[in-house]
Amino acid sequence: MYHLSEETRARLTPLRGGLPVTRIVTEHEADEIAAALHAEMPWMARATEEVWHGLRASARWVTGR
Repeated sequence: MYHLSEETRARLTPLRGGLPVTRIVTEHEADEIAAALHAEMPWMARATEEVWHGLRASARWVTGR
């Protein structure tokens, strides 16, 4: 992380221990998460679309569909 600015390192420090992981159970839940991501970062539309497809696939895997 030494290539990052002091401010960026400070912002990332709380994430050092990792983040909680949760299971996406329904495709509807995946849609809501993807919509929220897109609303916050519309300039990342291509990336959030990839995340959306991955979340939906994960939900289908969990439910066996």
